[in-house]
Amino acid sequence: MAQTEGVFMIRKITSGLLMVLVVALPAAGQSPTTPRRDGPGSQEAGSEGAQIFLSVFRSVRDYGLEMLPDSALWDRAVNGLIRELNDPYAQAFTPAEFDEFQEGNTGNYAGIGVQITNLNETITITAVFRGTPAEQSGLEVGDLIIGVNNESTEGWTTRDASDAIRGEIGTTVNLQIARQGLRAPLTPTIARDSVHVSAVVADVVGPNIAYIGLDRVARGSSQEVDSALMRFRDAPGVILDLRGNPGGFLDEALKISDLFLEPGARLASAESRVPGQEGRNLDEAWNSQTPDRIPGKPVIVLVDRFSASASEIVAGALQDHDRALVIGERTFGKGVFQNIFRLTEKRHLRLTTGEWFTPLGRSLHRPRTMQGRPLEEDPDTFPIVTS
Repeated sequence: MAQTEGVFMIRKITSGLLMVLVVALPAAGQSPTTPRRDGPGSQEAGSEGAQIFLSVFRSVRDYGLEMLPDSALWDRAVNGLIRELNDPYAQAFTPAEFDEFQEGNTGNYAGIGVQITNLNETITITAVFRGTPAEQSGLEVGDLIIGVNNESTEGWTTRDASDAIRGEIGTTVNLQIARQGLRAPLTPTIARDSVHVSAVVADVVGPNIAYIGLDRVARGSSQEVDSALMRFRDAPGVILDLRGNPGGFLDEALKISDLFLEPGARLASAESRVPGQEGRNLDEAWNSQTPDRIPGKPVIVLVDRFSASASEIVAGALQDHDRALVIGERTFGKGVFQNIFRLTEKRHLRLTTGEWFTPLGRSLHRPRTMQGRPLEEDPDTFPIVTS
């Protein structure tokens, strides 16, 4: 089964995530894919296009007014290629960026406990993790971070904002927050702390109804959800809260769906390219393997416009089988997944490689611009960085 921050691989969306995006690897527990070196691509070095590229590279390096080391030129060339793909989820990770992406596997980092993205050129909070300094300070999903330590965030990237917000444990950061409905910005001063973001919060609400809140689909989330279902197995019903869930690992999403369905039920399917070949697709499908943990008991799934990718897989599977009533806003609409390719020992590439479908064959994907905005201009975005 393929792994997925989606990430989050959000991650954090994660971007990480894991935190950020649904990210697919060849099989659970395997290392990232190494790009193929055989087949048609092996002849690329001798192609006219490759010769032109190398000639341009040498000309820029040797004669360009801006003097840059070879490593910087290669980085710019790679990033330029990625920008031209019209793939808003593609990214060539630096070592530091990939380390942050991987943080979603454990949920451990030093910061305040928010997930952010750049939406319409504004740093926007897309998730506030439970039990963190950010939650205790009253930050909310949708808040705009317009300043950090009295410095405007205008023109900042998510990386700029994350670097400014994070810091050593015990130090503080002052934020300037614009919130819809408030004329004056909020200015909380938040103490940084060691943040462990548990993916699952379970409790009892109302007349003994089991509540399971899932912040992201992280490694081990299915086990936590399973434990919560067993803990509250005598409850008359279950609320599964996927609001603000940016996604995560594909195989974990399938395992969570499996907990609510009978063996043999279709969980999801996917279509991707046969590596190195044009016009041929690889079709996969996954079915439930285990008995329903709470057979016959009603389930409500809560979603919102920030419920994305792996969380949409869960909601879609339960909805298509009439196993749950899905309540909330139209979800984010990320129906594609990515592979992580190891380029060198420390450098990795994330690339969209396939599309997934609900049990009834529905695609939930909404195409987006490189800024993460849907083509119909909805104010959605995909989460990128945790802070």
